[in-house]
Amino acid sequence: MGPQTNNLTTNFNNNLPPDQLGFISSSSPSRPQIKKKTILLIVPVVILIILAIFLIIRQRNEAGSGSPEDLTKFVKIFQYGRPEDKKNVNLNLPANYSYAYQILDGSYSADERFSYGDQLYSAYRKYSGNKIGMENLFLYKVYVQLDTYREKLTEEFLKKDEVATEKLLKSYLDASQKNTLESIKEKLSITDKILNNQVAYLKELKNAGCIEEQSINYQCEVDAKYNSGDRFDLSEIEEENIDLQSEIKSDYEPLTNSINNMLVGMYKAKIVKKETKK
Repeated sequence: MGPQTNNLTTNFNNNLPPDQLGFISSSSPSRPQIKKKTILLIVPVVILIILAIFLIIRQRNEAGSGSPEDLTKFVKIFQYGRPEDKKNVNLNLPANYSYAYQILDGSYSADERFSYGDQLYSAYRKYSGNKIGMENLFLYKVYVQLDTYREKLTEEFLKKDEVATEKLLKSYLDASQKNTLESIKEKLSITDKILNNQVAYLKELKNAGCIEEQSINYQCEVDAKYNSGDRFDLSEIEEENIDLQSEIKSDYEPLTNSINNMLVGMYKAKIVKKETKK
């Protein structure tokens, strides 16, 4: 009886499918395995779709909207300082009468100049991604914000240390180096030199013992520049920066003229021509 029972059990077990015997056949993947493979296939596809959407949106943003409304806002910011100004766009307004020129060459605060530089540059980028236009507007932004850059470098040096100041300086220089037009790079090399000189000047002040309790002892600075024979570097750096600043100022009118000619051409092509056809 024993052997017969064992044979019956063996034959019965052999006739049952693997999943009813309490184990999974090696030839058939389980449902969890199938789901895992499906997820592994789907995830990369989803990532690629998201990446493609991101790139499309980024390209559109970099290209600019090209809308007449955004162009008009940019022109009004250039001419009058505000996009909502009620004055009409004046295509005959000389560049040196524009708000953009006046804030460069006038007696505005560093905060006003810094804010305007960002506003004008952002307004152009929103409308257009034209490389020549963007690099000219970037140069304008650096010119109008240069005093603030120097102030921030000084504040970083006094309140933190040389390492933090060098890091901030590098961020300014790296932004300049992204520009590729030779004429723009040449002019930005001047502003870069001014910023480098600012840090070098602060280091010399420190070496002369003129920085105390996170501030500059101005009497010590005067003595170090003019009364101490071993501190000629301070005077030399200061004089070089004065010369470089004069060189920059001589470019204010040519640069604003260049931007003005560009925006007049864009406005005529985009808006005046369209209105004429109506």
